[in-house]
Amino acid sequence: MQPLGDRSVQSSHMMKKRTITNKDLYTVSTAERIIMSVDRFPFPTEFTFKHVIEHWRTRAIQEGSVSKAQLEALEERLAKAPELTGSIDDISILDAHQDTLELMIAPFFPIHSWNTELKALGKAFTEEFFYTSPRFEQVIGDKATFVLKEESEEKKNLTVFWRLLYSYRAILGRYYQRSMVVDQPMIYTIPHLRTGLDCYYKLNTHPTFIQIENLRPLPELDDETLDYLVDNFHNMDLWMEYFPPEHFLFSGFSIHSFVDVTVEEAAARLEHILLSHHGSITDESFDQLQRELRILFRLPDIRLGLASLQRNGALNFHSTKKSWNSLKIREAPEMTREAIEGSIYGKVLREGQNIIIEDIANRKDPSPVESQLLALGVRNVSLSPLYYQDQLVGLLEISSKNPGDLHPLSSHKIRQVTQFFAWAVHENRERFESRIQRLIKENYTAIHPTVEWRFREAAIRSLNQQQLGEPVEPEPIFFEEVFPLYGAADIRGSSNRRNESIRDDLMEHMNLARELLDQVNRHLPLSIVGELDFTLKKKIEAIRKGMSPGDESSTIEFILNEVNPLFRHLQQTQPALRPILDTFMQRTQSGTQLLYQKRKAYESSLRLINETIAGHLLKEQQQLQQVFPHYFEKYQTDGVEYNMYIGASLVKDREFAGVYLRNLRLHQLISACEIARKIAGLQPKLEEPLAITQLILVHSSPINIRFRQEEKQFDVDGAYNVRYEILKKRIDKAVVKGTEERVTQPGHIAVIYTMDKERDEYARYIEYLQAKGFLRNEPEHLLVEDLQGVQGLKAIRLEVELQKASSPEAAAERMELARKLGD
Repeated sequence: MQPLGDRSVQSSHMMKKRTITNKDLYTVSTAERIIMSVDRFPFPTEFTFKHVIEHWRTRAIQEGSVSKAQLEALEERLAKAPELTGSIDDISILDAHQDTLELMIAPFFPIHSWNTELKALGKAFTEEFFYTSPRFEQVIGDKATFVLKEESEEKKNLTVFWRLLYSYRAILGRYYQRSMVVDQPMIYTIPHLRTGLDCYYKLNTHPTFIQIENLRPLPELDDETLDYLVDNFHNMDLWMEYFPPEHFLFSGFSIHSFVDVTVEEAAARLEHILLSHHGSITDESFDQLQRELRILFRLPDIRLGLASLQRNGALNFHSTKKSWNSLKIREAPEMTREAIEGSIYGKVLREGQNIIIEDIANRKDPSPVESQLLALGVRNVSLSPLYYQDQLVGLLEISSKNPGDLHPLSSHKIRQVTQFFAWAVHENRERFESRIQRLIKENYTAIHPTVEWRFREAAIRSLNQQQLGEPVEPEPIFFEEVFPLYGAADIRGSSNRRNESIRDDLMEHMNLARELLDQVNRHLPLSIVGELDFTLKKKIEAIRKGMSPGDESSTIEFILNEVNPLFRHLQQTQPALRPILDTFMQRTQSGTQLLYQKRKAYESSLRLINETIAGHLLKEQQQLQQVFPHYFEKYQTDGVEYNMYIGASLVKDREFAGVYLRNLRLHQLISACEIARKIAGLQPKLEEPLAITQLILVHSSPINIRFRQEEKQFDVDGAYNVRYEILKKRIDKAVVKGTEERVTQPGHIAVIYTMDKERDEYARYIEYLQAKGFLRNEPEHLLVEDLQGVQGLKAIRLEVELQKASSPEAAAERMELARKLGD
C-alpha cells in the first residue's frame, strides 16, 4: 500500500485544511441531563502498536498458521524501526515507516476493499487519524487536509460525555464482568469533494487494539452500587468519583469505518426540521429544508418549491414569505389561474399524480407556463401533489437548471419526503387560515363567501406588511360597476299592531289588578289599596281614549314600582291571600313583569314569518350562487330586507354577462311570489294574524359599493350613487300619486322603477309568470307620489296567485328556465 501522500488521486483543493463537523450527536433526555465537570477526555492514553504486534505474534505461533512468514517480515522491519514498538508521542515518525505500517495493518485494509470502504486508523479517543483508505481519500480527503471537529461547545461536550461512557462501559466489562449497553452513533457532516454538498457519515469505532490497564488498586463495589452507577449513567462526576480517570490507562489505537447514511439522515433531518418547528415553515427553516433536500438528492442546483391550496382550490400566490413564494412559476409575469390550470401544474392537481420532466426544452407544444419556466432557466422539474388525510393540501416542486438531474428513479426519494411536506403544508395552511380569518373579523366582519377572496387579499397584504415591520391599516374594500337588487317583505301595520298588543296587555293587567285589589280590601282593609285602585281606573280610561308614548311608559312604571310590589309583599306575609294572588304571580314572573299574552302572540307570529322568509331566501341562495356568484345580505326587523349585488368586479376568474343579471331579477320576482304563498299558507299557524307586503326596487345603472369600516357593512360609494340609498329608505311608505293609497298591498308585489326599459324588461317576466300561474289578473301600472328628494318613480303592482303552492318540480323547471333565459 502506497503512502497517502504519494497517491495520484489527490487534487489541488484537497490540500487546503478542511474542517468536518459532527452536527448530530444525539442528546441525552432532558429528564437525565448530563452532569459533567470536565470539558476534555480525562483518561490517560498511549498511542502504541504493541497490541497489534502481540496479535501478530500470537497468531503466528498457532498450529497451521499462514501468518508466520508475514510475521518474520514484520519482525525484520520492526528491528530496523524499534520506535514503532513502544509508546509513540510524535505521530510524524510514521511518515518514514509507511511500508512497515502498511504491512502491520494489511489484514485490516485488504486490497479488495481499498476502493469500497471508508476506513481510517486513529489515536484512541481522538479525531486524529494517521492512516486512511484510498476510498476515504477519494470521497473525504486525506489525513492531512481535514480535522474532525464539533461545531459547538455543546456538541464538543457531548462527544466527551459519550467517550467517557464508552470508557466506563469497558472498565465495567473488563474488571467487574458487568455489561452496559451503550450504542450511540456519531453522525459526521463531511462536504463532498466535487459538489461541495454536505454528506452524512456514521462513524463506527472498533477498539480491537485498545487495552485498559489499571494503575491503582480497583475499588471493591457490590452489585447494588454498580446498579446505582448504571442507573445514573448521565452523571459523569459520580462515575469519576468511583473510578478516577488517572487510575486507568487506555493504550493502542482505534480502527474507524465511515458508513454513508446521507439519504437516511437527510430524510430524518427534513422531518426533524419540520417537527421541531411544529410544521411552521419560516424563511430560515425553508433554507434548511432546501439544503437538506439538495443533500438527499446529491444535487447542488435543485430548488425547493412549496405551495398550499386555498379553499377555492387555487394555489396560494399572495404571501411574501419565502416558503410561499418559492415556486419558480411565481417569478413568471401575469401568471393567471387559467394558465396554471392548463399547464403541468394543473395536470398534477387534477390527476393527483407525480410528474417528472427531464428536459422541458424537449416538450412538444409547451404550454405558456412551461415556456415561461424555460425563460426562467428551468429545464428539469418534478411536481408532486401533497395529500394530508386523503385531502389535497398543496404542491411540492423540485426544479433544476440541469436537464436530467431529476429522473424517474428519483421518484423513490421524492416519496420519502412528500408525507413530511404534506403535514407541514397542512399545518401552515391551518395557521394561515386562522390568522386570515382573525384579521378579517378584526378589521372587517363576517363576510359573504362571494367576496371573501377580496377580503383575504387585503388580510394577506396586511400580514405581509406586519412581517416587513411596516405600519398596518385595514385596506379599503370597494367594488366598482355592480348592479344592485333590493327587496323587502314588511309586516303591514307592524308598529300599530305592536302598540295594540302592548295596550291590550296593559289593559288586561290593570283590570286584573283592580279585581285583586278589591279582594285584598275585603280581607285586609288598607287605605292605600283604594288609592291604587283609583289610579288604575284613571289610567284605564286614559288608555281607552288613546295611548301616547308618555302614557305607556308612566303606566308601566306605576305597575312595576307600586302595584306589583304590593302583591309580592302580601303573598309573602299574608297566607290567607296567597290563593288569591298565586295565579297572578305565576303569570307575571313572581310579580316582576307585565302580562304579555298579546305581545307574546304578536312577537311569536312575527318571528315565525321572519324565519319563514329568511329561510326561503337562504335556501334559494344556495342554488343561485351556483349559477353565478353574487353578494347577498339580509336584515330582519319587522319583516325582512335584503340587498344583492352582481357584477364582474365581485368575482375572480369568472366572466360576467348580462344574462346573469336578468336571471337574478327574474328569480327575485319568482321568489317574492313564493314568499307570498308561504306566508298565506302560514296564517292558520299564527297566534296573531299578520299580513305582509312586498316591494322590489329596480335600478338599471351600475353603482360602486364600499365596505364601511365603522358600520361593518357595504354601502354605496360616491355622491352619484347616494340617490339609490335614499330610494331604499323612503319607498316603503310610498303612495299612489294623487291618493293616500299605499303602493304596497298584502297579497301583491310592488315593482318600483324609473325607466321605461326597466318596465319593458319586467313586462316579459310578468307575462311568463302569469303563464306559469304565479300571478293573477292584469298588472296595475301606477305613478308614485313624489318623495322627499325623489321624483319620477313608477310602479307595477302585481297580484300573486296565493292558492297554488310551488312544487319541487316547478322550482326545478323555473331554475332551468332562468339559466336559459336569453336576451
